[in-house]
Order: sequence, then structure tokens, then C-alpha cells
Amino acid sequence: MPDYDVKMIGHRIKIRRKELDMTLDEIANATNVARSTIQRYENGLIERPKVPVLHAISNVLGVNPDWLLCISDQKESEDAWNWDSSYLKQLRENNNYTQEELAEKLGIPTSRYKAIEDAIILPTVPLLCNMAITLCTSVDLILQLEAPCDNPQILSEEEKLLNIYRHVNSKGKVQIMKQAEYTLQDKDFIFPNTQNASDKSAG
Repeated sequence: MPDYDVKMIGHRIKIRRKELDMTLDEIANATNVARSTIQRYENGLIERPKVPVLHAISNVLGVNPDWLLCISDQKESEDAWNWDSSYLKQLRENNNYTQEELAEKLGIPTSRYKAIEDAIILPTVPLLCNMAITLCTSVDLILQLEAPCDNPQILSEEEKLLNIYRHVNSKGKVQIMKQAEYTLQDKDFIFPNTQNASDKSAG
């Protein structure tokens, strides 16, 4: 097992955590590691650091795991994609959420969400999926891998449908989906070139 500098590892965790204005509790919740354990890592009291735990911490802090382990001086992760949070911000504002409200819906600390929207740290893949579900969009749109619709009329009509969906309970959502599937099965209500897609949906 490598001889890690536990004091320096702890120092780097603490410095980065404070840069992001995150608490020990927030790091603990995001990594599913006990707060007391995170605190012991910060204080350099873990004699044999667990690499999976440090990788989880580095992911939440948005840094290169090797930097956290003091193996590298490169702070930014080499695996990071070119994260552009501009469309995420636009989606949030279009849905009339504050940063605090969306963070609460996503089940993450507000400070972590702000760091993501400010492009300081990257969202994890599960978090991206949760964002897409919460904002009624796709991961590809959040990542700007596909172009959003620029037809104002369609956007307005879709927004009305989304607002209806958001304001009903789970039973209401099931009823809406049943009605949508029923509509897709009626050729009088759909475009001819989407018939195959509706058949697959119905199947």
C-alpha cells in the first residue's frame, strides 16, 4: 500500500471544501460517508486512507483524485468533460426555480448546486439524470448535445403540458400517461410519420 501523506490529503480536502463553501455534513451526505469519517480525513487522522472514499470525495469536490492523493499537482480532473452550465441555468429560470429550490428538489446542498451552475465542479451522471427528470428534459439537452426547440408556439404549448404534469399527484401522473398512450394509438391524432413510434410506445 502506498505511503500517503495523510496530513496533506486532509489539508487539500479542507481547502477545497472551503473554496466551495461546503460543510462537512454536505460532503458526508454527497459521498454517503459518515461526517465523523470526513472530519478524520480532514484532520489527517486516517492512517490508511481508502482510495474509493477519496475518489468519492474528489468527485464531490470536483478535483483530480491524484491531486487529492498528492500524487499529482494537477488540480483539475483529467476525466472532466467540457461542462457548459448555461442551458441548465436557462432551464432552471424557465421553470421558475431559485437555485435553493432546485437544489432541494435534487436532494443536494445549495452550495453544491451553485458550484455546478457556476461550472466550478461537474455534475455526476446520476445527478444529470435526476436534473433531466426534475426539469422535464433530456440529459442531452442539458449537456447541449442536441439543439433545443426554438419555436415559441411549441415551447409555450409544451410548457402548459409540463405545468399540468408538475401540479398533479402520482395518481394524476399515471392518468395523464394513460391518456397520452391512448391518444398515440389513434391515427387521427398523430402525424403519419410518427405512427411507427406510437406503435412501439403502445407495445
